[in-house]
Amino acid sequence: MTPSTTVDFAAGTWANRPVAISDKATEVILTPDTPQKTEPIATSDLTRDAREALQRGDVVVARGRLTKALEQGLSHEEADWARNELIRIADALLFSRATNVNDPLVARYTVQAGDNAHSIARKRHISESLLAKVNEMAKPDLLRAGERIKIINGPFWARVDKSDHRMDVYVDDTIVRSFRVGLVAEGGRPT
Repeated sequence: MTPSTTVDFAAGTWANRPVAISDKATEVILTPDTPQKTEPIATSDLTRDAREALQRGDVVVARGRLTKALEQGLSHEEADWARNELIRIADALLFSRATNVNDPLVARYTVQAGDNAHSIARKRHISESLLAKVNEMAKPDLLRAGERIKIINGPFWARVDKSDHRMDVYVDDTIVRSFRVGLVAEGGRPT
């Protein structure tokens, strides 16, 4: 069975629910699993647009609005909410088998004769382990010609905000992860 995945996205937390749609394809639908936590009141037109996009299921637009809102500056509470939403979206759309046909950060690729995980990953500027994880490959070195896999269009890059002690990880211009980081002078150690 060659998996093919799509996404039905709505606000809330999402859970993968495989649904057989034919003998040759599987659809993964991401649906609300639990009610979303209380959100801060939107103070930015971009965050308001992002919330509306999430409500109508347009996560690619929401993701773009949230990233732009963070670049323009938000309150700490709203910035935390935006980063958490971006991470949830990345978990659902990038770091799972699910794909969204309107998502420029991912593509479906049909394995050609002679392809291997290393060469495919290198062309897309991602690691073999990420390619294997996203596609749930038990043995990434055993790709079959004609198999369809999900590809993240890398490369990944990071921006460190020293004043906020935060590192945001991007694919293209989109935040997909965010980490608190410790910063020290040369030779020093963080507490």
